[in-house]
Amino acid sequence: MSIKIFLYHYKNLPILIRSVANEILINIKKGEKEFKVSLDLGLTFNILRNIGDRIYSEGGLSFPLNKIEEIVLYGKDDYIYIIERDEIKPLAGFEGGNFYKLRNVGLHAPTIEINGIHMHRIKGILPWEDARKKVQVLKLKRNDKVLDIGTGLGYTAIHAFFKKVRKVVSIEKDPVILRYAEYNPWSKWLENVNIIIGDAVKVLDKLEPYYFNKIIHDPPTFSISEELYSLDFYNMLHNLLPKRGTILHYVGYPSYVSKRKKIVENIISRCKKAGFTVKVLPEIFSILLYKS
Repeated sequence: MSIKIFLYHYKNLPILIRSVANEILINIKKGEKEFKVSLDLGLTFNILRNIGDRIYSEGGLSFPLNKIEEIVLYGKDDYIYIIERDEIKPLAGFEGGNFYKLRNVGLHAPTIEINGIHMHRIKGILPWEDARKKVQVLKLKRNDKVLDIGTGLGYTAIHAFFKKVRKVVSIEKDPVILRYAEYNPWSKWLENVNIIIGDAVKVLDKLEPYYFNKIIHDPPTFSISEELYSLDFYNMLHNLLPKRGTILHYVGYPSYVSKRKKIVENIISRCKKAGFTVKVLPEIFSILLYKS
């Protein structure tokens, strides 16, 4: 198997949620010719100008006013919309038998849903902050080389990049998710990350042993990707790491004392069998694995 690289390119388009579209209309109805809103889910706030039947931003974007009205009248609160070539497009749709949707969580980094299952925590903490806390636990240093398993929208890989480490490589099995990430303003720093497309179980065999000393393992739920929680996979991770290598492994339990307690205990047991020392981090629903 040859390694396939995904070349990420952020698509800089007006991105809107229903509440922002409504805010634009309210300002226009009040007679405001200039007003400030966010067209990138809260990353920045730009001055917009209403000229005739179009809206112009100081960032050079423009779109028809009637498309804003359509979002307010017919849009859904949990959807995210782009305006491309003066047409509204929801960042949602069926592909390959699955339904994908970038889900609105306000003026923050969104999550992605696949068949109604969201891929990030959104209760009690937002996806961006959750990713930051996961990466913070690894205490990354400049010479660290980080492997991120399960790119998704890229938030953990991006926070690792923010730490100015030596290298960040991320693996994603589903290229559809990455194509959605190209519309997400909060994913735009993925342009600085080396992304490998492929099944992590197969990709790990192609990677240089002992090259990465820090790993972020953030797989989908156990029911979706059981192989990424297997003893065989943990053995592969152990063999990949040098001594004193560390893994932050998200296991996704709502609390340690829960209906998922047995699943988490089995995960910990397999990690120990693979040779790791395990520390439970219930505050971020994760475990920390050390190779001695």
